[in-house]
Amino acid sequence: MKPTLIAAVGGALTLAAASLCFIPSKLLERVSNTAYDVMLRATAVQAQSDALVIVDLDEESLQLLGQWPWPRFRVARLAQTLLDAGASVVVFDVLFAEPDRTSPLQIARIVDEAFGASLAFDGLAEGQGDFDLYFADTLRGRPVVLGCSMRDLRNDGEKPQVPRMPAAVIQRALDGASAEVLHQRLVSAAAIESPLPVLASAAAGIGSIDANVDSDNVLRRSSLLWSGPGERLIPSLAIEALRVASGTNSMRLEFDAAGVRSLSVANWTAPVDLFGRMAVNYRRPLSGSDWAFPVLSAHHVLEGVFNPDLVAGRMVLIGTSATGLLD
Repeated sequence: MKPTLIAAVGGALTLAAASLCFIPSKLLERVSNTAYDVMLRATAVQAQSDALVIVDLDEESLQLLGQWPWPRFRVARLAQTLLDAGASVVVFDVLFAEPDRTSPLQIARIVDEAFGASLAFDGLAEGQGDFDLYFADTLRGRPVVLGCSMRDLRNDGEKPQVPRMPAAVIQRALDGASAEVLHQRLVSAAAIESPLPVLASAAAGIGSIDANVDSDNVLRRSSLLWSGPGERLIPSLAIEALRVASGTNSMRLEFDAAGVRSLSVANWTAPVDLFGRMAVNYRRPLSGSDWAFPVLSAHHVLEGVFNPDLVAGRMVLIGTSATGLLD
């Protein structure tokens, strides 16, 4: 190739690269996202997962068993049934931040405050008067992960809350990097809405149920670690579920001046970017009535009308497709 031609090609490439500086960043982001979506659809795996089962708090379950939130004794029995079936971990994509108002002791308190009358519940065994305690007793010592929610402070006088985190994130700074840089890179929140203390202390793990959507409101990346108040590291629900299922008490984080370099649980290292996010590799929906992940209706689990072999040795995620619960 002649020197003049090489110079011309080089100049053209340089101009093309330089012109990108004048293209609005929003447009570049839109083009990049579209290209990623096309690539993902073309390469998506069309096979049902053998690692995860979804238990759906679906419309049918709500119609049969009542509106959400359900009494915590019923939620406890849902978890107990799945654990008895051999689930490696039961994960609630649910926030249990408020006391159960259907507990007999709560109802008695409300009646006393409203009418000055006392209620007696005869025949209840010890611990059955408080459904939150009942749920906590079911969780204690079992592989169950609960959700917390990252958010901003609601008012200036509010104190940031940090849940009890059963696991440790072991940090290793590379090339003399400071933790301050790490927390500048991670998605952060000023406060955390946690499960009730009695539940948080009984759970094997707690992880963030929040999602980070792109500007077009599409979820393409999921933060595996958040920076919480006091520069505490809060794992996502997914990475915490993997940790509990793996039977390890910690996860390992390496970072340098640029950001996150690696995040590992047991023998698996997550493919994260510098911000601690992992790209979501969506599976292609299967044909017919088959989903990319096995799905069980919550009421079928509670009624015992399901195949335990579908649950044994798998991670079980309890979530909802009911539109009323998503509002």
